[in-house]
Amino acid sequence: WLNTDSQRLEHIASAGVGQAYIQNVKIYVDTRPEGLGPTGIAFRSQAPYICNDIQTNPIVQPWREGIIQQGFDALAVFPIRKQGQVFGVLGVYSDKPFYFQHKEVSLITEAAKNISFALDNLLLQEALALAEKTIRNEPRFSTSMIEIMPVVLYFYDIKGKFLRRNLNF
Repeated sequence: WLNTDSQRLEHIASAGVGQAYIQNVKIYVDTRPEGLGPTGIAFRSQAPYICNDIQTNPIVQPWREGIIQQGFDALAVFPIRKQGQVFGVLGVYSDKPFYFQHKEVSLITEAAKNISFALDNLLLQEALALAEKTIRNEPRFSTSMIEIMPVVLYFYDIKGKFLRRNLNF
């Protein structure tokens, strides 16, 4: 997930082998050397990046030693969006070279889209909860404002029906 202050992608979760490596790897989204690998490219291009032979691919140079130690042979990186903007990535490693073919890429692309949809849905639910809270609090606010006014205050509707008054009335 993007740390906007440092421009570093910070580890959120992982499963399987190589977790210690993945948790500690430094990847950025800008153009410093640690941002020019598959993950940085996927983030900046906002498109999946498939690297089916990472041990020999020159763009993984800053991470090559760790990749070889972990036995990773292939990597697929998919952007995760929040409100249409890329804020993170889903990276999947394999110990088999050329593992990511059409079927695997389609499946993981769909998973990344589902994560993005879920994030947007959570934001929508938070906004809805805030709007509901505001609506619940509005009558209390208006009543308080009307009551603290030092003048006589009263309201009528367009037909002249009496609606409301403050205590000074």
